[in-house]
This record gives sequence, C-alpha cells and structure tokens, in this order.
Amino acid sequence: MVTRDYAQKAALATDPDARVSGVHLGHKVGRRVWQVLLTEDGSVRDVDVDAGSGAILQAEGRLRDAH
Repeated sequence: MVTRDYAQKAALATDPDARVSGVHLGHKVGRRVWQVLLTEDGSVRDVDVDAGSGAILQAEGRLRDAH
C-alpha cells in the first residue's frame, strides 16, 4: 500500500501550485483510495489516488469555493 506522503506527492503532481488541505483513506468502487484535497486560489480540488498502486484515479476540476 502506498503511504499518505506518497499519495500527497502524487496528487500535488497534478497541480504543483496547490497545497494539500486534507487527506483521507477510504473506499471507492471496491478500491482503497487516498482522497486528497488540494487548495489553490480559494478553490478546492479532489484527487483520488489508488492506495495499492499510487495511480491517479480521478482528479476533479475546481469544485467549490474554499470559503
């Protein structure tokens, strides 16, 4: 299983100017997934990282205002 730190680095690779605002290990579609929240310029973005392989499964666009 990939570490929390690895998942954060993988998520940040999708948006290097962002900062990590939250990380949670959960399940999606039968997989263990690190759900990483990135914040940049007042917006929050969700990035799902496969906890087994470290692959980016999903990187949602800018979702909501962080305020």
